[in-house]
Amino acid sequence: MKVDIITKKENPLLKRAEINAVVTFQGATPPAAELKKAVAMTAKGPEELIVIRKVENAFGVSKAKVNAVLYEDAASMKNYEAPEKKKAAKPKEEEKKE
Repeated sequence: MKVDIITKKENPLLKRAEINAVVTFQGATPPAAELKKAVAMTAKGPEELIVIRKVENAFGVSKAKVNAVLYEDAASMKNYEAPEKKKAAKPKEEEKKE
C-alpha cells in the first residue's frame, strides 16, 4: 500500500493537522485500521492520534482518497471527536425461543 499526502493543513486552534491523501492498494479497499497505520507512518505521527474521517474510491480503481486528522495530543482528540458507539449486545438464544 502506498500513501501520497496531497495536502497537510495545520489547524492550531483545534490542535490538529488535516490531511488529504491518495492511497494506492492491491485488491479490496483496506480496512480503516490499516489505512490509519499507513497514514501514521507517512505523516510521521502516532497511530492512536489519527482519525480517519472519510475514504472515497471509485468502482474498479485501486486508488482511494482519504481524509484524516492528526491531533497533537490525546486531550485535544477527546475534546473534539465524538466517542465511538458501542455495539448492541446480541440477545441470547434462550431469549429468542420464547
